[in-house]
Amino acid sequence: MNNRAHDIEAEITFLTTEQGGRKTPAFSGYRPQFYYDGHDWDAVHDYGDIAQVAPGQTVTAFLSFLSPEYHIDRLYPGKEFQLREGQRVIGCGRVTKILDLPESAQRANEERPRRYYKGYWPEDRGDEFAAWGGATYYFECNASGYPDQQIEIYDNGITLWFDISHHTDAYGMLSDKPIEPFDEDLQQISREEFYRLLTTIKPYNRLIKPDTNE
Repeated sequence: MNNRAHDIEAEITFLTTEQGGRKTPAFSGYRPQFYYDGHDWDAVHDYGDIAQVAPGQTVTAFLSFLSPEYHIDRLYPGKEFQLREGQRVIGCGRVTKILDLPESAQRANEERPRRYYKGYWPEDRGDEFAAWGGATYYFECNASGYPDQQIEIYDNGITLWFDISHHTDAYGMLSDKPIEPFDEDLQQISREEFYRLLTTIKPYNRLIKPDTNE
């Protein structure tokens, strides 16, 4: 078994090769994409005392996330997911137990330095909200570069706010890609600047204002 904390226990069924699944067995340490709620995540598999898992086999697996802080309150016993390699589904599963996920998330939040960015994009959204105009985006990112919070202030004054607990709605979504710190359209800002802004916004897409108490 690997030395990583086991965040969840899950029952996983691999597709057969004929169903489009893998052609070879999977071993502990395998890291396919863990897909649910429209997002792919990285999770390391541990199959315990089982030496290998063949295509078509069902197995109890222990999963360790590379970004556990994203999964608090989003994973629970009974939650279904897919395993993917690229866009190809190679298995499916359901969460059976929450194990060390809360502790892993807490460690990640304590250990990973956060960075803050802002950038203005003058182009409109090109959708039903195009009349809002361009927008200034503000990001709070963890060490892996993925945003934990995202503020969008549009030219017409409308403000949207997304975070891990409210990552998508009818108006948009929290970016599911790392924020590139070398993007010429972005500039790094201080934590203080980000949180000063957070205390003043009135999000159009949420009924409550942000709670900035730490």
